[in-house]
Amino acid sequence: MTTKEACIHALEELGGKAPLNLIYPRVMEKVSLKGDTPKNTIRARLQSNPDCFRPSGGKRGWWELVSYQEEVAMLKARIADLEEENRHLKNIETADKFVERMVDATKKLFGVNRRKADNVRVVLLKLNRTEEQQDLLDWITKKREKEEKKTARRIIQKISNSQVFNGQITNSDFNGGRIDNER
Repeated sequence: MTTKEACIHALEELGGKAPLNLIYPRVMEKVSLKGDTPKNTIRARLQSNPDCFRPSGGKRGWWELVSYQEEVAMLKARIADLEEENRHLKNIETADKFVERMVDATKKLFGVNRRKADNVRVVLLKLNRTEEQQDLLDWITKKREKEEKKTARRIIQKISNSQVFNGQITNSDFNGGRIDNER
């Protein structure tokens, strides 16, 4: 094994980036370096192979594998992309929220155009949202019953007012709760 290969293996074992004081012993375990200055030899290999090694930015005495750092940079970019996609996905409305908004909007439109409410009920049924469809149907039925009672009260009031005006019943009869047949 060459000193360069030993440096590569040492940095791989250390996670692709490490200070010289951790690189030296790992390299020396893998190759026997002759001479008085094995540390100088290791440092020389790191410095003379810029395609494999580079000083780690901002840290004196730290070295890193070029390939690892490029891979780390690609992974960081991918993580940033995934985080952005995740933020986007979190902002997408869920089906439940959409159906809830659709039912609420239908209730508000009910007074303006009743046929639209029936159309929404059909859509809910086709979306297999039977619970929401039933809730909307119940709400519409209650709303119609309320309106029918109001209409009935108005008609009764108009008839009673008309009978009082025509003299068929007196105000005292009307206020006493009697109607024409009870006289």
